[in-house]
Amino acid sequence: MLCGIDVDIYPGQIIGYIGPNGAGKTTTVKILIGMLPDFEGDEAKSPCHRRYDS
Repeated sequence: MLCGIDVDIYPGQIIGYIGPNGAGKTTTVKILIGMLPDFEGDEAKSPCHRRYDS
């Protein structure tokens, strides 16, 4: 499940996309470039929660 992603990328723009292992970086890029064409939706059945270690 990918949650809370909101990006604007313009032609010719170079970006850096960082995050911890398993965060969904590769999956997100594959969705954006169309390698995962069956991806649909903007709603989740359950809300996304971030876990913060205290």
